[in-house]
Amino acid sequence: MSFAINYMSIMATKNCIIDTCIFAELLKQYDFGYPNTQIRVSGLVSHSIAKEINKCIEYEGSNGYVIISVFAIVEIVNKFNEIFNGTNFTIDNFFNFIEQQPSWLLIENFDKAVVLHLLDVPCKNLAGESISSDDAIHIATAINRGEPVNFCTSDGKLIRLNIDNITFID
Repeated sequence: MSFAINYMSIMATKNCIIDTCIFAELLKQYDFGYPNTQIRVSGLVSHSIAKEINKCIEYEGSNGYVIISVFAIVEIVNKFNEIFNGTNFTIDNFFNFIEQQPSWLLIENFDKAVVLHLLDVPCKNLAGESISSDDAIHIATAINRGEPVNFCTSDGKLIRLNIDNITFID
C-alpha cells in the first residue's frame, strides 16, 4: 500500500518554474560536488518553495524538473556582482552550472512561442498591481509549457495572479 501512495504522489508532481530571485538563491546553495543536495530554507526560499524544488532534485528530474527561463540567465549575469557579493560563488561557477546543468534542471528558450504567450500574461494582478516585463517573460515561459506547473516566487505581485495551469507558491 505504501508503494501505491508514494507512486501516486510522484505521478501528481508538477514541473516547478522558478523566477530569477529563487534561481539566485538556489545557485548560492548549489554544491558542485553533490548536485542533488536539497535546497534549504533561507533568504527568499520559504519552506513551501524548498519543498517543491526538493521534489524535483530528489528524483533527479523523473519527478518533475526545476525550470528556468533563459531570460533568468540574462538577469543573473546583468546583476551578478550585486546578487553574489559576499559569497564564494563566482562567474566561472555560474557558467559551469549552466554548461553542466544538473539532471533535474531545464533551461527554457526564449522563442516565438514564449513571445506569443506574453499576450496571455495579465498586465496587472488581482490587486491591480502592474506585472513587470521581466516577470511576464517568466510567466509566459510557464504558460508555454502547456501543462499544469508550480511557479515558485517570492514576489508578492506574482502570488496575486490567477492564471490557468499555474499554481503560484511562495
